Amino acid sequence: MSTRPAIVAAAIVMFILSVVPTAVAQATTTRALVVVDVQEDCTGSIVKPPFLFQSGSDTFIAQLNELITRANAAKVVVVYLRTNLKMEDGPGARIDHRLKVVGSNCFLKDSLDAFASSNHSFADFLQSNQQISELDFVGLDATLCVYATAKAAVRRGYRTNVALDAVKTISGKSRGDLEAMYRTVGIGVTSQQALLSAY
Repeated sequence: MSTRPAIVAAAIVMFILSVVPTAVAQATTTRALVVVDVQEDCTGSIVKPPFLFQSGSDTFIAQLNELITRANAAKVVVVYLRTNLKMEDGPGARIDHRLKVVGSNCFLKDSLDAFASSNHSFADFLQSNQQISELDFVGLDATLCVYATAKAAVRRGYRTNVALDAVKTISGKSRGDLEAMYRTVGIGVTSQQALLSAY
């Protein structure tokens, strides 16, 4: 008689342990980390004007690598976007060699807004992965490709966030200006640490 409560308690614990990991795994697949335009002709060894982000790029890329590592470990989908207006996959359009690459979700685009790219690769990827409902943006440029793609994501019904301390811009806009610009169009504002905690 005295052992019955212990048996019941053990059964409850076993049930919780069997359910919780599954719930976590399902939740993490609904989110994607989108790394925008961290490529050789923006941050790497062959930078071209006006995107001269080479200064301080080691620290910036180390920061992004920490996010990518955490996201990948948590089974958050990691997507890489690259830009070449002629859709030429040349040396400059390649991902910066210092950036950690996980998986094969790497899409070339020819427009600021990745959804509007002529090859539709990013849009098609999300269409075929409809469990993804939230997009977290980092990378370049905060007022150009990051902004245009995040804004388009909001219009398409995605919950959309930009980590303000994990983007860079040539515009000269302050972090406060960027936050106001994002919030005006429904883009959520977050930070690297908040994403690390969420993942």
